[in-house]
Amino acid sequence: MNKITRIKIFTLITLGITFTLFPIIHNNLNFNVGNSNKSLVNSDDTSFKKKNLKTSQYHVLYSENFDDGIADYWENIGGTWTVENNKYKATGTAGERVRSYYVNQSFSYYIYEGDFNLVSGNEMQIIFNIQDIFPGIDQGYYCQITLFYDDPYGRKDTVVLYSTQNGQTEHKNTAYDFTHNQWYHFSVISTGDNVDLFLNNSLVLSYSGLFYSSGYIGVKSMYGPTAYWDNIKVSGINNSRKIYIDGISDWVDLKNAGNCTGQGTYANPYVIEDLIINAGGSGSCILIENSDVYFKIENCTVYNSGGYLHAGITLSNVRNGQLINNTANDHAYGIKLEFSNNNTIVENNVIYNDYYGIYLDDCEENMIMENTVSNSNDIGIRLINSDNNTITKNNINNNNWIGIRLSNSNENNISGNTANYNHNGIELWDYCNYNIISGNNASYNDDAGIRLLNHCDNNNITGNTVNSNRIGIFLRDNENNLILGNTINGATQSGIHLINSHNNVIKMNIITNNDVGIYLYHSYSNKISNNTFSGNNFDIKEYTEPSFSIEIIIIIIVIIIVMAIAGMLILKKRASRPRTKVFPFEKYREKLQITEKPIKKIVFDPETKSELKISPEVDKLEVIQEAGIPSTPEEKPEELEVLQEEEVVVSAPEEQPEELEVIQEEEVVSDLEVIPIEEDVLQEEIVVSTSEEQPEELIPPEPQIIKCPFCGKENSEGAIFCNQCGMIFKKK
Repeated sequence: MNKITRIKIFTLITLGITFTLFPIIHNNLNFNVGNSNKSLVNSDDTSFKKKNLKTSQYHVLYSENFDDGIADYWENIGGTWTVENNKYKATGTAGERVRSYYVNQSFSYYIYEGDFNLVSGNEMQIIFNIQDIFPGIDQGYYCQITLFYDDPYGRKDTVVLYSTQNGQTEHKNTAYDFTHNQWYHFSVISTGDNVDLFLNNSLVLSYSGLFYSSGYIGVKSMYGPTAYWDNIKVSGINNSRKIYIDGISDWVDLKNAGNCTGQGTYANPYVIEDLIINAGGSGSCILIENSDVYFKIENCTVYNSGGYLHAGITLSNVRNGQLINNTANDHAYGIKLEFSNNNTIVENNVIYNDYYGIYLDDCEENMIMENTVSNSNDIGIRLINSDNNTITKNNINNNNWIGIRLSNSNENNISGNTANYNHNGIELWDYCNYNIISGNNASYNDDAGIRLLNHCDNNNITGNTVNSNRIGIFLRDNENNLILGNTINGATQSGIHLINSHNNVIKMNIITNNDVGIYLYHSYSNKISNNTFSGNNFDIKEYTEPSFSIEIIIIIIVIIIVMAIAGMLILKKRASRPRTKVFPFEKYREKLQITEKPIKKIVFDPETKSELKISPEVDKLEVIQEAGIPSTPEEKPEELEVLQEEEVVVSAPEEQPEELEVIQEEEVVSDLEVIPIEEDVLQEEIVVSTSEEQPEELIPPEPQIIKCPFCGKENSEGAIFCNQCGMIFKKK
């Protein structure tokens, strides 16, 4: 088989398989082109991450909003400090350090927070844990966080943590984008030798190992500043190490250690509250296992857990728990439940986690209500293998992939949620049945507002508002779902989009200002009725083409493969037959010489014109092969020549003589033996001499095929030896 033949066969096989598989590939294409997993952020990444903080639940130690026009107990060093429009104002000259300290009380284990606005100047400082206050410039021992706005030394929009003890030491810095004449909210959490800085309720800097764990607070600005401060507040906190509970006995130990209250009953549950827990990058902040007592975890801030499997709060095989008004930041999972039933997760703030905000695996009858779950790198609320749970009245916005996602989960109620500005708003994926999705707002998502994928059947999608998505409601490979009474507006592709989805009911929806109102692709037996269409380019658009069952497609593929293999075997068998190179006679035409051994006479019979009567004196004619043409398969090539020693006399009429055929060497022909002459054996001029006239040119008759008597190979006319075996032909 030559190369071109192999290429043709391969091309035919490829085309056959391609056209056979095309219906399967085409029908299973995900028309949601945006469905690609986002890469997940490494939890050990030290680059800037925004984290959220909520501090209103802690007891207040000091508060000042300057509404009375007085800054009580604030001592000023440098510049001019006044209260203007209920704001604490600082002004100074170029190069002047303008500072003010609250000197009435020092603090330990506290949250120091407030608002600032740098109108002019290049530097502001939040000062905490001051040991001594001196009037000189940069005297005393303290910690400070410096915010640079394009300062004279080239530091641009940077947050730097310093401590001062007989000289200034820089501990940590990070970039932050500041803008002049804009208000920012800051929170400094000082817990022992650890400090965490939040700007606009987002964590930007964390450090352990400070010299000082307590002290006074203050503010500072530099380089010709005009700055404002307001809403200064200090709150006391109960700092705690990580909490681990395994069983009832650990609850008793925790209570005896003074870290919780209550009795573990329905009327008087155990209570863990008002804690700030930094897990330090390892484990979960709070881990509770194998518990069925009644308990509450409320008003706690948990952050900086470590590793993929850990969370801010983890419940494993737990019943009867309540997680209320907690803040969970800087985790792989904000709140994680596994094999846990009958728990309540309510009013928690779960923001900027690396994978999931709230995660349930193999959980039943849990309530997830009124939580803020946003800015997760992956999914806001995630349920796997979890049934009969309620997800209601949550704000699930700005998550990188999906707001709410269920997998292999049945009979859940998803209602009254806001799932906006995600990639997909609400999604059921892979065998989610008999769920209710009602009264949600799933708008302004990059891809779909609500979508069901892969055998999600018998679900109710009712009364939702789905605006300004690429696709409003998207179904693929699903059956028997109800899409009722939804408002779908402004989809850039389709308001309702079905692919390979059958026997669904679509009715009483308001479908407006979409490219296509309802689009059906390979979707049959759907009932569409009483919908309101307005402002769509196409109200209903359907696309169908012949589809084949998987059994027929498999049979076609098998037939193509068998035919291809059979064809290749046949070609291989043909190619395996031995072949001998054919030597063109014309190439060796001029290399043949004909001579004759002593003969008496060769007579041409004028009557028959087809026989020669050879006298007994004729010995034989030899043809010796020349120029490398083998005489037999075993012999090496020898030169061919026809030996002629005496004159050849022909007695014949004037007609054209027939060509002479040479007999094989060592063949003795008896006297008067009649030898039939094969017509046209030699295609060349033979010169004969007679006693009366000169030889004339012989004219060959019509071409014939000569069959070799030794190997049976057919040879073209004019051949005097076989192209297959190399033997010289024998005259019949």
